[in-house]
Amino acid sequence: MNNNNSNHDNNTVSALKAIGEVFAAGYYENENAGNFQRCVRGLIRSLESVPVAQYQPGWKLYPAGEFNLWNPGYDAAVCFHYAFGLEVDSARLRRKAAEVHGENSFRWRLVDQAATELAFLRESDIPPQFGLGGRAYTHGVIHYERLLHEGLTGVLERVERLHDRNPEFYGALRELLEAMCAYVRRCVESIRPDAPPELIAALEQVPLHPARNFYEAILAYNFFWYFDSCDSGGRVDAVLAPYAGDGTPEAEQQALFQEFWHNFDLNNGWHVILDSAQKTCIPAIRAQRPYRRPNSGILIDENTPDEVWEAIFDNWNAGNPSPSLYARNNYRRELECATGIGGDDAETFCFGGCTELMIQGKSNTKSIEAGIHLLRILEDTGLDYPDYETFYTVFLRNIQTQIDLMTEGVRRNHEASALYLPQPIRTLFVDDCIERGLDFEAGGARYNTSVINVVGLTDTINSLYAIRAAFRGELSVSVPGLAAALANDFEGAEMLRRELLALPKYGNDIPEVDQPGREFARQISEKIRKASLPGRPFLPAVILFITYEWLGWTIGATADGRRAGAALTDSFGATQGSDLSGPTALLKSASALNPAEFPGTPVLNVRLNRELLATPEARKRLKALLTSYFQMGGLQLQVTVANEEILRRACEEPEKYPELIVRIGGYSEYFKNLSPELRREVARRTIHNF
Repeated sequence: MNNNNSNHDNNTVSALKAIGEVFAAGYYENENAGNFQRCVRGLIRSLESVPVAQYQPGWKLYPAGEFNLWNPGYDAAVCFHYAFGLEVDSARLRRKAAEVHGENSFRWRLVDQAATELAFLRESDIPPQFGLGGRAYTHGVIHYERLLHEGLTGVLERVERLHDRNPEFYGALRELLEAMCAYVRRCVESIRPDAPPELIAALEQVPLHPARNFYEAILAYNFFWYFDSCDSGGRVDAVLAPYAGDGTPEAEQQALFQEFWHNFDLNNGWHVILDSAQKTCIPAIRAQRPYRRPNSGILIDENTPDEVWEAIFDNWNAGNPSPSLYARNNYRRELECATGIGGDDAETFCFGGCTELMIQGKSNTKSIEAGIHLLRILEDTGLDYPDYETFYTVFLRNIQTQIDLMTEGVRRNHEASALYLPQPIRTLFVDDCIERGLDFEAGGARYNTSVINVVGLTDTINSLYAIRAAFRGELSVSVPGLAAALANDFEGAEMLRRELLALPKYGNDIPEVDQPGREFARQISEKIRKASLPGRPFLPAVILFITYEWLGWTIGATADGRRAGAALTDSFGATQGSDLSGPTALLKSASALNPAEFPGTPVLNVRLNRELLATPEARKRLKALLTSYFQMGGLQLQVTVANEEILRRACEEPEKYPELIVRIGGYSEYFKNLSPELRREVARRTIHNF
């Protein structure tokens, strides 16, 4: 790394140091260096300056508890962020400067200039109207398997071997790795007086060196997860399974998993995918029962053992909706169809964030990068056409226009990210960045994909059915009458609204709704896939987590009977409370849309009656019901089992039900953490029984 200006303070560095902004100060040590080197310098200064994690008495994992390794006191206005490389709060940066230096002073102006520059780096080139659940967001899963096998020193050896190829790039990585190793050693010395000898002994081995047993492996996994700023964990049990042969009892495995999940919960960690073929999945499942995070899933197929099904059902019956279910073979097939990724790499697919598809340790997957809002496009298309066919043609053309605009924003954002927003941490921890000599954001990762969100899919399918009926003269009003009622949010037209609500709806296995819906879904998916950028396949997805509330705030009344500003439908599911024909009908409707059109993941939430888990016979029937969806081509199911009366009471007094967990969009959340409107929407979901 070019060390010019790195050993003394210039005016900007001094001004930033004085307000405690160590990352930003490091970034400004050499303004003549490239952005990658400047970001590395900021990370190094952070590692040198931040307090180490405190030891949590009685814990076997370290770090533990709520802890941001890159911003331990949550006071920094500028720090590392796993999704964007930088987290920048320019207003806070200016406030801190004003408090210490005085507003409009020379040093304040230096910080003000830095705040403007850093905010520019962090800004996305994707227009805000396409930020639907994500705007250039990048969830990821680092290569945990390799990291456990090599340790930080092994990664350093790989960097050293390639140093002469590009001394500036590899020199920066070497310095960052050395700083990470020094931080680990500082942690060990700090906690040595208080931590048990077995933890100290393990930390003297990992994460610096390869893990040798199950305890060291999960300890290293946990440490690397904190280095990655607590994002997603990928195939945890599959990575740890080879170490479980050391004789670690299942009860001890479960206790260690429970500590790891507790860390996920406290730090709002994201996805992990378990594997029903691994014996380690059972202690991992059982360990999660008290925690809403990670929003875990499990790969199942026809060979999934009964004891695994029982562990899943026991969690659901206890009120925890994790893990959700993923069809191993269906995802494997659709991954190759959508991306061309095959062979051994395809066997290590996993999910980041809510539930976005990627390859473990080898992907730069923008998830969720951008999206299109079908209901907004439908609203702007209007109904002033001579017939349905003309209306539908214009609607599809408008969708294409929006996809084109979105794609141009995505393209520009990739170019800007490659120039201005490097990701040194993931450059170290994701294949093949080191070998290629390229930053993670500049094409270094082996695979680059983008998850593109489709908002309002099933709402639109229901609305198109109603609009078609209006053009056919099958409603009590004309098409202009329907348009007027929608424009006025059904004011004075409540009878029409009830008529629209009573029309056939998606989720009830009604072919005249589902078959046109299937064709519409195919057209949307095809348009998005065709928009893919060179070397970056677009993966359509239908993922609305808490976003299905606020994504409806600015949408007027819709032809399915929904009022202006009301919440949308949760992802790939039926509109809350409209699936009245039983769970089999819901799953048949979902399969009729062909979930494979949305390999990024089509989230399907199902709410089940607890009686379905009450007896062995009921569980057998439930297993048959759930697997039937995957036999029909389904990709994923998220199941919440909750008593209707408890949900009703929890809506009124959520603080009395602090441990109530539900699936919301693609992840799990404490019910009390949801907004009042979302709590009501979850409670409105149909409770399915046989």
